[in-house]
Amino acid sequence: MNSGSLRLEVHVEDQLQLGTVMSPEDGESLASAVRDTVQAYQYGVGRSSWGEVRSLSLYFGMDQGDVIVRFEGSDLPADSEMLMQVRAKLENRSLRMEQLPSGQIFQIRMPCQT
Repeated sequence: MNSGSLRLEVHVEDQLQLGTVMSPEDGESLASAVRDTVQAYQYGVGRSSWGEVRSLSLYFGMDQGDVIVRFEGSDLPADSEMLMQVRAKLENRSLRMEQLPSGQIFQIRMPCQT
């Protein structure tokens, strides 16, 4: 059974100020997507041994005018049910999930207001 232990590392790009590039509604949508993704990873990826603490790193930044939140973690198969659940939750939002070539990394991308 998955104990749900998770070590979370958060990195924010220098000078990133989300309030200047997105509306409060978009900010809430992004925050909700990040929370849903962390919870899906925490409780939905494989099984951890008793006492094992899984690690997940989040990187907040900008890329080509979009806000990105990159997730890096172990035991993150490209075709996992967790990723499918998160993609389904993002369908009705202005966000999209992208699997990066390494397989252990994916990101959520949100276009910024201009």
